[in-house]
Amino acid sequence: MYTWYVIAGVALCVIVYLFLFRGLLMFTILGGIAYTIIQFKRTDDKKKGVHRFGHLVDRLTLTPESITIGNNQFPAHELERFSITADDYFGKGSGAIDTSVGVDNFLEFTHQKVDYSFQFQVKRRSDLAVLFELEKAIKGRIEGGRG
Repeated sequence: MYTWYVIAGVALCVIVYLFLFRGLLMFTILGGIAYTIIQFKRTDDKKKGVHRFGHLVDRLTLTPESITIGNNQFPAHELERFSITADDYFGKGSGAIDTSVGVDNFLEFTHQKVDYSFQFQVKRRSDLAVLFELEKAIKGRIEGGRG
């Protein structure tokens, strides 16, 4: 899909350049506009979480005792497996001029023999440290529940 956006943006720039402006400055400006439109689309897709699990969690609450996702609550001592993969946060540099929207973070666990996988957004870098502390606490509850 991105290929079509790139082709359309380039074609638009070339057509406008050839028929209207014929100047390098305007060609550069139109190229920048096309690039910006493509980046808006990519950012929008990332915010919606379309690249790994199909959707982004609307509400995620982690405590040492439980995980709440939307309206569903999962007690930590009933989980069989739990892992957080998170190193992305809103505003993190991801390229020369790109910044991340903080959604490349994943939560996976097993509850009552059903595997769950969720994608979530981290708004601040400081929240990552809190996440990993909660991960340790939840894993401690899981181990405690087995004993």
